[in-house]
Amino acid sequence: MKAMAHQRLQSEVATLEEASAKKKASLFTPYLLPDAQSLCSNLHIVKKLLKTRKFVFVISKAVIETLDGLKKGRDSYAARDVIKFLEKEFEDRNKFIRAQKDSEVLYSGKKKPMKLNQEVWNFKQFVSCALYFNQTYTDGESNSAVVTMLVDKSILDAVDGRNQDPKALELSSIVQDAQSEGIDADTLLGFYKSWQKSQSADTA
Repeated sequence: MKAMAHQRLQSEVATLEEASAKKKASLFTPYLLPDAQSLCSNLHIVKKLLKTRKFVFVISKAVIETLDGLKKGRDSYAARDVIKFLEKEFEDRNKFIRAQKDSEVLYSGKKKPMKLNQEVWNFKQFVSCALYFNQTYTDGESNSAVVTMLVDKSILDAVDGRNQDPKALELSSIVQDAQSEGIDADTLLGFYKSWQKSQSADTA
C-alpha cells in the first residue's frame, strides 16, 4: 500500500511540475480553485476545462463543506449534482481534479471565531487553500501566479466597484487580499472564454 501511495504521489508531482512548466509560456495558471457557487452555476464549464487536460482543479475542504450546506437549501439540486460529480471523479482518481489534503493548509488547528459568519469563514478557508498552493508551487524566479480562484461574478463586481451589496463587498475584500499575494481571480465563465480565445488565436 505504501508503495502504491508513493507511486501516486510521484505521478501527481510530475503532473503538477509539467503544468507549472507550461505556465511559464502561458497566460493561464495550472491550478484552478473554484468556489462552491461557481461549481453549482457552471459545472458544465468545469467538465469542458477538465477535458483539455491542461489544468489541475483543487476542491478545497471549505468548498465541500459549503456544498454540504447548500444541498439542504434552495440550491439543493445543483449542489447535489456537483457532489455526485466530484465523488465520481475522486473515485476514478482523475489526476486533473482532486480534493485538498489535510496537510495542505497554511495554519493548522485554526477555529472559526464565534462572531464570524459561517459563509465568510468558509470563504476565508477557501482563499487560504489558494494561498497555500500559490506559496508552495510559485516559481521563485518568475514570481508569476500559479493559482486562479474562480469565484462568483457578484464578488468580482464588488472588487471593481460595480456591486455595493454588503456581503459581496466583504468577500471581495478577502479576494483583494489574495490578489495582493499574487493570486489571480476570475469567474469560471470568464476564464473559459479567455482560454477559448487563446486557442483560437493559436490556430489562426
